[in-house]
Amino acid sequence: MKAKKKMATIALALVLALAAAGVAKANWEIEGKSIVNGFSESVTMAAEGTYDIAYVWSGHEYTLTATGMSCSSCLINQSGTAEIFDGTFSFTGVTFDKPGGCSIPGGTITTKPLKGELIMDPEGGAATFIKFTPTVGETFMEFPVSGETCLAGGLKFIVKGSLAGRFSETGASAAAQPIAFSAAEEATAGASLKVGEPMTITGKSLIKLSGANAGKSWEGK
Repeated sequence: MKAKKKMATIALALVLALAAAGVAKANWEIEGKSIVNGFSESVTMAAEGTYDIAYVWSGHEYTLTATGMSCSSCLINQSGTAEIFDGTFSFTGVTFDKPGGCSIPGGTITTKPLKGELIMDPEGGAATFIKFTPTVGETFMEFPVSGETCLAGGLKFIVKGSLAGRFSETGASAAAQPIAFSAAEEATAGASLKVGEPMTITGKSLIKLSGANAGKSWEGK
């Protein structure tokens, strides 16, 4: 009897430790069926509204607005026991709100290739999260800034770290799944971006299956 209680206590402690560490596994499901190891499906990603990017550099606040956001070479897959989202993000139509005189050549900021892992809400909620990290190295993205009157004109900002977004709620299967990014979502999933000082990316996108299962309902749970 004591042995059973001891095992139960150890099991509970392990579950609580995993939850606290934010490593609880979640699964991709398409029309109620979990995908299997080796499965891969392409997806599309498009912004709903604008994206805001904010950071501090050399004591000055920098705020940018992107009118679009997309993902190239993007797919969901299962690798071993991990549910993965691979792809490269692009923020388009990027302009500086402040400081004045700054601009992004071409108006586009593109990340390095990213690998996102699907996890359950580390705080114990019903939501799933996708935490994105660079496939290679620590650099998440980098972008040059131009402008003769810009405080950072001629410099290239190098952003390191990870980005996390709140994905679907468990049981909320839909053809278009939202993913929301904000400082709160990053903190919950243990992600952070830095340009020396912290950077925050705020916005929302919709993700749809675009391969053999295009148009079908899916979710993370």
